[in-house]
Amino acid sequence: QTLLFSATADDKLMSITKNLLKNPVRINISQEKVDPKLIKQEIYMTSDGQNKKQILGQLLDRDNIYKAIIFSATKRNASKLALKLRDNGFAASAMHGDLKQNARNRTLAEFRIGKVQFLVATDVAARGIDVTDISHVINYDLPRSHEDYVHRIGRTGRAGKTGTAISIALHSEMK
Repeated sequence: QTLLFSATADDKLMSITKNLLKNPVRINISQEKVDPKLIKQEIYMTSDGQNKKQILGQLLDRDNIYKAIIFSATKRNASKLALKLRDNGFAASAMHGDLKQNARNRTLAEFRIGKVQFLVATDVAARGIDVTDISHVINYDLPRSHEDYVHRIGRTGRAGKTGTAISIALHSEMK
């Protein structure tokens, strides 16, 4: 007997399994699906990185952001951005692959209970995080692929609730 467990099973993976296995059976135990209609998507274009910081500051001053994940492209920038946010009075923490597992678990627990309002993370947080009340996802840095984008924004708008996904992009990233 061969079993395959996957949080995401795209068409390519399903094609491979059908070729390798006899009479494969797919069992989907997910309790929710991402409904793009429940996620409002916004993009802010800017010409340089300094403007990205200003746009982010303005976004975070909105009083309707209950709990947000801010995605950064690198571990270093995630840590720097979280520190900058804390210096500006925001309850923020970084989460990325360089943190030990116990530190990640603690940060996630604090985020879950609301002790941390802004989780600044790399794509390590785009998949497998079970927090149902995230009101916003902010792509401070754009993801590398459309699949990563879908996983990122899927952290909000869960369990029938609405959410907002905001991307801050440089004009040079238009493609």
